[in-house]
Formats: sequence, structure tokens, C-alpha cells
Amino acid sequence: MNFISYAKRISRSGFHAMGFDVVRYRSAKSRERPTVSHQAAPPLMVHVLGAQGVGKSTICQEILRTSNNGVDLLYGYTRIEPPGRGWILGFDEMPSSFEKLLELKLKSISEDKRRTVHAKLRHLYFIYMLVTNHVWLTKLSFNRVKLVDSGLLQHFAPELLILHRADPGAFSKLVENSIIVHCVGDMDTILSRIDLRKKCGKVIPSHWGLDKNSLKDHIEIYRSERMHFVEAARQHGVPCLEVDAAENTRDNAWKAYEFIKSQRNSPQGERLKNSALGG
Repeated sequence: MNFISYAKRISRSGFHAMGFDVVRYRSAKSRERPTVSHQAAPPLMVHVLGAQGVGKSTICQEILRTSNNGVDLLYGYTRIEPPGRGWILGFDEMPSSFEKLLELKLKSISEDKRRTVHAKLRHLYFIYMLVTNHVWLTKLSFNRVKLVDSGLLQHFAPELLILHRADPGAFSKLVENSIIVHCVGDMDTILSRIDLRKKCGKVIPSHWGLDKNSLKDHIEIYRSERMHFVEAARQHGVPCLEVDAAENTRDNAWKAYEFIKSQRNSPQGERLKNSALGG
């Protein structure tokens, strides 16, 4: 057995271990594509939401340490590669709920007069990666807890609110298998964190060129949108935890960790009993 054949065999064994049933067609002339049927439960997506600069990434890192690697930390801008050519996960078309959400986001980007054409293109590419990552996560993951920083719910909150009013069914589909850790903070706390990031050379792109008053307005809009989205998510039965950024980060991380663990006893979190976190 050569190296390539051995690697393919190990890959198939790995997918079977993860709960996937892999079928590969040997005939090169066959038009049938390889398929993977998902036999395991989808991942529990823990979305960390809040205003820019409130400390979402900080609490994510602390939750990761508290959980002793019982969760997988993912950033919205991290590229998640599919298994490769020949390994098709049955994702032939985008679900209609995603199509509706993307239509709203594309309209929002195109009507944004503050952004240059170049900035809009960069934003479009980021959105493409974000949605692709989210879909691949639900296809490739199994019985795991995915802690998501800068993910779908964070960046699509305004569009999801519109969808909540216009098409509640599509909204429910997009937030299923999700729980939310909502980071809140007063304006002074957020501004002090942003100033600290600036001193370290880390400036959020959307904050470039904003004076203090404009920055406050931007943060207030962003904070209000996430707050209203969390309320809408609660109406659809999504478990939510609120943590105050002004409190100790370790204490907040422990609250979030206990909140995530508690979901293993709920119908939505039953899958966690087979995961590292829920053991």
C-alpha cells in the first residue's frame, strides 16, 4: 500500500470515527460524487456577542483556559478548509435561510455610503468566508462545543433582526443549535479598552478616522443592535448569558463555562454528554 492509499484509508477511518459515513466512488468516469452522511449530532455553537472593544476575544481566551480545551475556539475570519477534492459533504446549495440573510447583508453593504468601493469588496470577502465557515462547521463538526468569536450572529445581527420580523421561521433556522454569551459594558469601560488596544497598535478597521464623538455614536449603535438581537434570540428559545465587562475576566469566564456546561442537561445541549466538556 503506497502512502497516498494509506492516507486515504486513514482519512476514511477518521471520518467514520467522527460519525460520518464516507462513500467514495472509484470509477473516474462516474458522475456520482462522493457523499458524506452526518450520523452524529451537530455542534453546539457558543456565540460571543457584544460591542466592538468590549472584550469578547479576551473572555473567549479565558473560557478556553477554564475549560481545559473542552471547547474549540474559532474566529469568524479563520479559514476553514473543506476536506479537499473528492470529499464532498453533500453541500450542494445554500439553504434558503442563508440566501435571505445574504440578500439583506448585500443590500446593507451596497447602500453604505461611508465605505469606499475597496472597503466594500473587503467586507464582501469577509462575509463570504464567515458564511462558508459557518456552513462547513455544521457539516464537519460532531458532538463538540464551538466557541465562536466574531461569528455569524455577531456580524449579521442587524440583518437577523430584520429577518426576525419578516420571516421568523428562517430566523429560527439560523439560530438553532446556538447559545449566546452576551458581553455588555458601559461606554467608559468600552472606550478605555479601545484606547488600550490603540496603544498596542491594534485598531478595529471600522474605527479608523473616527473622532471621539463619532466613535461613541458608532459603539452605541453597535451595542444597541446586539442587545435587541439577543432579546429576539431569547424569544426563539436561544439560551443567553449576560456578562459585564467591568467585572473580573476570570469570574466572567467561569460563569460562561458553567453556563455552557449546564446546557448538557437541556434538550438542546443533550449532545454535550458525548463531548469533552460535557463528560
